Amino acid sequence: MAVFRYYNVQLLPLDTKSTQLLTADEYKDLFIRAKNNTIAAIAAKHLELVSATLRNDFRFSFFKASELDELIYGTFIKFNHIDELRDLYTDNKTQDVGIGVTHRRGEFEFVWNPRTHILAISKLSIKTKSNRPQMRLMSGSGVINALETLLSPISEERFKNYVLSIHEMTSSESLDDVLNADGYKSIEAKVAFSNSDELIDAIADELESDLKQNNVHDAEIIQRSAKRSEMSGLTKTALAFLALATKHGNAVVRYRKNHENRKYQMADYPVEIRVQRLAKGEENDYWRSIGDSIFEAIKKTRLGDMAKKALKSTIGSDDEHQKK
Repeated sequence: MAVFRYYNVQLLPLDTKSTQLLTADEYKDLFIRAKNNTIAAIAAKHLELVSATLRNDFRFSFFKASELDELIYGTFIKFNHIDELRDLYTDNKTQDVGIGVTHRRGEFEFVWNPRTHILAISKLSIKTKSNRPQMRLMSGSGVINALETLLSPISEERFKNYVLSIHEMTSSESLDDVLNADGYKSIEAKVAFSNSDELIDAIADELESDLKQNNVHDAEIIQRSAKRSEMSGLTKTALAFLALATKHGNAVVRYRKNHENRKYQMADYPVEIRVQRLAKGEENDYWRSIGDSIFEAIKKTRLGDMAKKALKSTIGSDDEHQKK
């Protein structure tokens, strides 16, 4: 079984009134261009030139890519780049290392669906014949930074009137404990409008529509109680931000439950889905299964029953207040 995480990769118009949202074909072209750049770099044996720099001298890059139906699938590679070998005791250089040499490498499977503009990446590298320990995918912020490095040069050249926006998708189920809190100290949330016509829910959709119409690319909300008090509940706006943030942003909530102060960080709850590896000769079905998991991931970001109930309750309270 392989476990995948999911990233919402969007190219948002700089001016929403004069520029249309990208089509699926244009999103596909983003990765086709990345594929072509990688092929050229591998042919020249200079993959490091089109890779993102990570900690501890590691790098991350596209490696293999193919097309299947409307999907693009393949692998990213994480590797360390070695220029020379040095003596442990004297630090003198013992020899230069040839190009294309690495001490450690790992390939991570990916599937890109240009229609949903969502990218699935395996959490662990593919097992190798040498049985070396599998490598782990970077943290959410690490993956986002690497993808921005890989895709920004392409998007800035090909899509000059758009800005790249990437978010790791998080599970809406993680909000249940927060929404059932006894009180709240603060909420901080940031969202970007989506490149989609999907309706999320009443107030969340209203907020997203407002962002689009007024050419707002991202919005942030900070609500706090006084030092020695707490908020009895979350406002309509705060709930809307939380609803959008699972797919298009991030949030931090400090709250109290069962006489205990707690801190909720949405980034700690990425959507993860297991996909069954298939027998040899069924590779295409395996890649399609990963593609199918993207739609399951989208469902996991949608508001659960408790969140919907909280939204409706808050909206209802506001309506009653306005009537009075």
